[in-house]
Amino acid sequence: MTDNLISSRKTMKKKLNALAVLKITAMIFYSIAIIFIATIPFTLEANIAIAIGLSSILFLAYALREKDSIKNNFTIRFFVISAGLFLSLHYLYWRGTQTLPLEANIATVIFGVALFLTECYCFVIALLSYINNINPTHRESIPLPADFSTLPHVDVFIPTYDEDIHIVSPTLVAATQMHYPKEKLHVYLLDDGGTLEKCQSKNIMSAAHAIHRANELKALAAQFGATYLTRERNISAKAGNINHALKNTNGELVAIFDCDHIPASDFLIKTVGFFLKEEKLFLVQTPHNLINADPLERNLSRLHQAPAENALFYGLYKQGLDSWGMTFFCGSAALLRRSALNEIGGIAEETVTEDAETTLEALAKGYTTLYYDQPMISGLQPETFSSFIRQRARWAQGMLQIFLLKNPWTKRGLSFMQRLLFTNLVLSWLFPIQRLIMLLTPPVVLLFSMNITVAKLDMLLVMLIPSILGSILVSQYLYGNLRWPFVSILYEVMQSIHLTFVILKLIINPRAPKFQVTPKGEVLDENFISSLAKPFYFILCINIAAIIQGLISYQNATEQGGMILFITVWAICDLLFLLSALGITFERRQRRSSPRAIVEEAVRLHTKNGEMLRGVMIDASVSGARIRFACIPEDLNNLAINDEVVIDLPTRLMSFTCSIQKTVMENSTYAIIGVAYHLQTTNADRIAVDIAYGSSEQIRKNNKLHEQGQNILQGLFNILYFALVPGLGHIYFLISQPFKKLGKFQKNFKTRGHHA
Repeated sequence: MTDNLISSRKTMKKKLNALAVLKITAMIFYSIAIIFIATIPFTLEANIAIAIGLSSILFLAYALREKDSIKNNFTIRFFVISAGLFLSLHYLYWRGTQTLPLEANIATVIFGVALFLTECYCFVIALLSYINNINPTHRESIPLPADFSTLPHVDVFIPTYDEDIHIVSPTLVAATQMHYPKEKLHVYLLDDGGTLEKCQSKNIMSAAHAIHRANELKALAAQFGATYLTRERNISAKAGNINHALKNTNGELVAIFDCDHIPASDFLIKTVGFFLKEEKLFLVQTPHNLINADPLERNLSRLHQAPAENALFYGLYKQGLDSWGMTFFCGSAALLRRSALNEIGGIAEETVTEDAETTLEALAKGYTTLYYDQPMISGLQPETFSSFIRQRARWAQGMLQIFLLKNPWTKRGLSFMQRLLFTNLVLSWLFPIQRLIMLLTPPVVLLFSMNITVAKLDMLLVMLIPSILGSILVSQYLYGNLRWPFVSILYEVMQSIHLTFVILKLIINPRAPKFQVTPKGEVLDENFISSLAKPFYFILCINIAAIIQGLISYQNATEQGGMILFITVWAICDLLFLLSALGITFERRQRRSSPRAIVEEAVRLHTKNGEMLRGVMIDASVSGARIRFACIPEDLNNLAINDEVVIDLPTRLMSFTCSIQKTVMENSTYAIIGVAYHLQTTNADRIAVDIAYGSSEQIRKNNKLHEQGQNILQGLFNILYFALVPGLGHIYFLISQPFKKLGKFQKNFKTRGHHA
């Protein structure tokens, strides 16, 4: 009986393997056929028929994308992607063979070819992205064994530099109360702001600040059962800080959290099991769940309900990388195997993106990595435009550094797909150059009367529009719930100018960049315009001049009128994105430095008059919360601002003394009270952190609230709104306020530096 069962399984396995080979072979021949057909020069009518047919299919897939049987079906997914790629490839082949102005003057040739190369770049990035996401992997956690004595010791590292103690504290508290055997959980606060070098600085004020902060952190660590570690000198920034800790600890696994990444209580319960199953596993990476708004989300208020900027990367792209064995360390919210770290020499220190560099070394040694897509941290991201650019500049520099200094194509031990997808990660950071060329094209063409294509307008539209539409529809089909239409372009525009110069400097001298701390937890006292807005004024002005010139030229044109109108419309579209970018650089006042998370916690509120109100806590931070309860307007008369109240948490057997900060009637039957905690015990601090950030299930539910896609028309309306309201608001503020406001950001917000 057993022999028959084994034989049956072997037969079934052979059939499945044969089916897989047949499927792959069919896809290869199908892809070759697509490439061949895309290079055929069809007539105008045939191109129209092809465009209508494929676009209709893509529209249908887009309309039905919410159905799991459509979105998660590999065959349909493959066909949708290939249809979009065919339209783009067919357009590019036509562009490259029939439209380049190779017989014009040298300036026209250079710019015409440069534009064509940017279009080729977009196609390559899209192709590699589709390959990455063709069959994303979703993993379930592996339960821990019942016998906890067999579990490995875990060292938890929380690196910090000069962040405010109020940012560090919740992360430290949460780390010490993760669900794991206490005798095997060791939390270390790695203070690079309290080094001997900093405490003995020749600057007396800096030294005093470092000593005071170090003493605060030592007391914080002692209060919550963690260990404080520092070192003599600040060498190699965050990587050096962690490597120093590795030499002074010995847990089998190492969990790393940025000091503003507050872990959920079940982080280790959900991740340790993977290491027990696979001996060669180096890394388990989890998503970076960021709970505050970045400058685009904050300054363009309509985006407060949109999916987060990193939702696409952590919600799908990392799953795709995982399917190819290419998950890489993202610096935080990760668990690593110490023995593997020891073998590769610790965290890599040669580039400014030590996390991806470390992964490359581990993969080359034959270790594996995986991505567990359950968000289990609550973190902060840069909130001002200048901080955002500083962070992205470091990421761009680091990825390009790795490619130039440690070329994955010459590094032994990597698979072909690992080399290819790592190349994609690097190439994707060249988008600022591509986007800047696209922004400059209409002004160059219209202001200098440069004819950069020899194509006729009707053929250009028949080839170009289906290509653009196909790309949009495929993106919406794949990413619709994780990124609103055209928001990616807006992110590219806002980074294009500044990052282009950063990238060019890096290419000239790959070893020049130094690790720069990213400010987090910024508090803005008043509205102001970022000093980084200045280059956008120049691009905006020449774009407006180009539009005016285009309209004038169109009135006087004979043969080229249609092409001039096409370029002018292009310039108008760019104008909307540039105005939107100005809206992002108009920083809005922000007084709260501790963002709140949505929660659901039953409470009983006791007033000073002895009344008890039953309600539900709807959001919370470590310092306060908002509570919704049923009442009538007259009930609020007994609740005055600054009144002390007591809230009971029945499920936790805990009470807090609080002061009322705000009362408001939500509707005729419900009111909301905002309270500030008066936390007087260590246990109260622990409970406050756990309420706001302890539940990974609550984090998952909160993220689902933002995974609401928009259609293409809604996306177009958003861009129009961003340009006309925040964008023109920036210009009005600039005109109406004294010009000295420009760039006065240093005096208007307090920053806390951060390694991430």
